[in-house]
Amino acid sequence: MEPKAAMSAEEKKLQELIDSKVKAAVDEDRSKRIDESMKQFLFGGGGPNIQVRRSMADKALETPNMSIGQKAYLAAQRDPDLMESMKALGAIAIVTYRAAGDKRAAADWAKALYPAHESVCNKAVNDYFQKAATVSVPSAGGVTVPMPILEPIIPYLYNRTAVRQLGATVIDLPNGNGRIPRINATSVATYTPEVTAQNATKPTVGDIILNVKKLIATLPISNDLIMSNSVNYEAVVAQDLVTIMNIKADYTSIYGSGVANTPLGLVNQVNVQTFGTGSTPLGPDDPFTMVGMLDQANVPMISPGFIINGRTKAWLANLKTSTGAYIFRDEMRDGELANYPFVVSNQLSFNSSTLASDWIFGDWSEYVWGEQTMLELEQSREATYTDENGNQISAFATDATVIRAISRHDFNVKHPVSFVYGTSKLASS
Repeated sequence: MEPKAAMSAEEKKLQELIDSKVKAAVDEDRSKRIDESMKQFLFGGGGPNIQVRRSMADKALETPNMSIGQKAYLAAQRDPDLMESMKALGAIAIVTYRAAGDKRAAADWAKALYPAHESVCNKAVNDYFQKAATVSVPSAGGVTVPMPILEPIIPYLYNRTAVRQLGATVIDLPNGNGRIPRINATSVATYTPEVTAQNATKPTVGDIILNVKKLIATLPISNDLIMSNSVNYEAVVAQDLVTIMNIKADYTSIYGSGVANTPLGLVNQVNVQTFGTGSTPLGPDDPFTMVGMLDQANVPMISPGFIINGRTKAWLANLKTSTGAYIFRDEMRDGELANYPFVVSNQLSFNSSTLASDWIFGDWSEYVWGEQTMLELEQSREATYTDENGNQISAFATDATVIRAISRHDFNVKHPVSFVYGTSKLASS
């Protein structure tokens, strides 16, 4: 890093603000450059040559309406060692400005610009951001001091996905479509009398069809923002796109309508089993009842599991016996319900008015997630995109970068009876 040859006007202005910052800075300074006796006088106590330093300071103390920091600074002007320390503390303001709020960069600038005061700067620079008295007051010069970005951008509280997490069967669709044969009915075997011909039998064969639908999201970002931000913003929004694409696909895999280029979701598949009406309270027997419905349908139970939302999880965890013992709480701590895994996802509906809550149990190996492309992420400075109001905008003309995410997929189930879609009321009556 090459230091600048001369201070800019803003840096000089920062230097002028030192008077009002000295008290907070001196409190943090532990350099040997500070004369201990002067420090003791300024902030209490005595020491060698105290009378000399007291007479020097008295002139400063007579000035009316002067802050303690200003008095300390004036008193230090006649003491070479302490004055050097004050200069070093002023340097902290300069290197902080040059580093644009980056503490590590500030330490590098301190070493390059003020090597004689490096130890002072390194000890105080971390606290300078928070303890410089006037930084928080815009009219007192705070507007000239950049506000540091202390952490990466705080992420959004996204819904958690569930279907693929529970073990859905993922099938590659390189041509964008596919057909999976399925036996819909078996052959029939019968007992017959001796020397009696038996009618021939054969299974009935069907199939399930997958035709990919395209999920897309487009986001323009100002190139000025990309160049100027300090948190790698373009990577943050790209990750946001990836996340919302996954969340949208997961939601559609459950609730998709199957119309208007939208895949058909699980709960809208014909012959999926159902449980409850939303008016009957969810009870301790209900999870086992749903498991029994799959057992009764001869489901292979290769990857069985529940999807529940946060409210249903709390309701089940709070269910008690007549003696006050929790029914599910211990096993739910281990991630199981009725001896099967569960995943919490607030993609599942909860009606705050009726307290009706959706939940699903199934063998997720029976769920087919076909995809041609899991995710394509592209960016362009020349693309044209459509904004929120339907206007065509040129990225080149507006100096923007357009990030586009595309996923191509479709959903189906091998046997609809392998799933139970439940709706229960989270109330006692």
